[in-house]
Amino acid sequence: MPITLLTHYSKKCGIPHYSSISASASVEVELHDLEAIPSEIEKLYHVLQSSVDSQLAEHVGFVPEGNYGVTDVQQPSPNGNGHPGHSSNGNHNRESNGNHSTNGAFQCSEKQRTLILDLQKQLGLSDADLDEHSHQLFSKPVRQLNKLSASGLITALLEIAGKSNGRNGNRNGHRPATNGGGR
Repeated sequence: MPITLLTHYSKKCGIPHYSSISASASVEVELHDLEAIPSEIEKLYHVLQSSVDSQLAEHVGFVPEGNYGVTDVQQPSPNGNGHPGHSSNGNHNRESNGNHSTNGAFQCSEKQRTLILDLQKQLGLSDADLDEHSHQLFSKPVRQLNKLSASGLITALLEIAGKSNGRNGNRNGHRPATNGGGR
């Protein structure tokens, strides 16, 4: 009697200005061997995860700027002086959402940058190796990755780190329990 296996992966990511994007995918397959279930779930999960993550990273869509839909008259003053977008000395303040690169700085969050660099060190990757991983996933160097793409790179690096530690993708580091019976 065939066994129906349904594997589902869903991810929701926050983007600036209280917005979010999400994607999900499901696969249904028939199996005829109970012992094939764990390996089939693992294989399907990784395929779905990779597909959903790459779609989210590559197709974010429209992300409004900080003042989208707000006129200068309505925009609050960052310093409370009553003049929107101007400091008390008359110089115009420009807010940054962290998505613009200056002089080779990372475009992702500081926490993401720190985690990426920690994983790079843990895995013994050179800057060129790290950029190669980034290029394979997102066709751009690591410093040009936005927060969403950086999340995808971190996931890939964590997977590599898990495999190198002999955990085979088990995030908590525990081996699956066995029933003790011989096969």
